[in-house]
Amino acid sequence: MNLPLQAWRMVHLTSINLQYSVASSRERRPHDDTATTSTRLYWACFIFESDTLAEFHVPRTGIELVVDKLQFPTLSISSGRDALLFLAVCSIRRLLNRIHSTLYSTVLSSNAAATTDAAAPSPASPSSPVSSQQAGGTTGSSSTAHLHLPRVAEARFDSVCTELVRQLKTWFASLPDEIRPTLDNRVPRELRDGWLRLRYWSAMHIIGRPSVLYIAMMAPSADAPIPAHVLEYSKLCLDSSRSIIIVSSHILAQRTPYTWMIIHALLAHILIVSLAAMTPALQPLVPDTAELLGQVAAAVKPWATPDSSAEMIAWFVQVVRQKLRLSAINRLG
Repeated sequence: MNLPLQAWRMVHLTSINLQYSVASSRERRPHDDTATTSTRLYWACFIFESDTLAEFHVPRTGIELVVDKLQFPTLSISSGRDALLFLAVCSIRRLLNRIHSTLYSTVLSSNAAATTDAAAPSPASPSSPVSSQQAGGTTGSSSTAHLHLPRVAEARFDSVCTELVRQLKTWFASLPDEIRPTLDNRVPRELRDGWLRLRYWSAMHIIGRPSVLYIAMMAPSADAPIPAHVLEYSKLCLDSSRSIIIVSSHILAQRTPYTWMIIHALLAHILIVSLAAMTPALQPLVPDTAELLGQVAAAVKPWATPDSSAEMIAWFVQVVRQKLRLSAINRLG
């Protein structure tokens, strides 16, 4: 995905053409081979569009509404491991969309009670997926602006996060043994093993990120101590960022279809880790900030060709490293 916008245009056109074919596909028999192929294309377009919307503000095609009415792709007994991995990616993408929407939408900001109802669906597993129509698709990083940070300290926000973590763990437990990754920071045995790990930790990171922002931006005082659940989810977020940075460094050792996406994701994680390192209440959770920044710098450097976004990210990481070093010197002085 080195040309993400050009790739998005192709998927955008494919998605629209597929949606035009909905009426005719309904007339086909449920097990018609063409219908099965179309279903797989729907899901592929849904995954790619959701991933793109997480990074860019581009027009939606509405395919999430179509996917919400579809079953997961039909697999034959001989489909094998690749098909199982595709189903796993489909189901975690739906759950990621729900997490984004539940935690960062204006629904949570203005009506916490409605959010509590929306966050209590059936488990997000391949056999019981989360409703993407309720999730409303994924949103970009700017969606954080819709979150009213004072609500993070409320007990009902804790309930929402607890439910989302339960769904994520249910998804992970539902994966067949042959594709379930190990949740450690060792070199992935293969690319898709590492990719599933990154998806799992990304979901955990997103759930905990509002708590990090709350502590960093609300500056709780001694008279208003930080709620225990906020500290818990802050640790969850920062631990997930650490794991993502370490495993991403392994994956970026070679060119993959996810190279561009991983590099851009690393920038977001560096920002959160650096913010925590400059926040007294969060500093004990990121004692290895300098090491993590060094790993990102080394991992991105081979891809930082002139005038590329990777080059800008590599430069930004170096600036952050310098500022954190100066900040540490000033504190000692």
